[in-house]
Amino acid sequence: MHAKVTSSSNVDQPTKLEIAHVLFTDIVGYSKLPLDHQKEVLGTLQAVVSSTPEFLRAQASGKLLTAMLHKPGSQRRRL
Repeated sequence: MHAKVTSSSNVDQPTKLEIAHVLFTDIVGYSKLPLDHQKEVLGTLQAVVSSTPEFLRAQASGKLLTAMLHKPGSQRRRL
């Protein structure tokens, strides 16, 4: 799939579009756990996800971006 980009620097040059997959997780009761247990639970989840064939394949291809949006022990705002 290609799209035309019209900007001052790339007038009418085709740009390749790509699909991204995002994994969001939520650990029920996480915020009620003691901080040391939160870190343990999060580490377990990260180990399970990072050992899956899909994760390993994406990592090997060099196309994997990871981000942790919540750090254990930090304050979270409820909306």
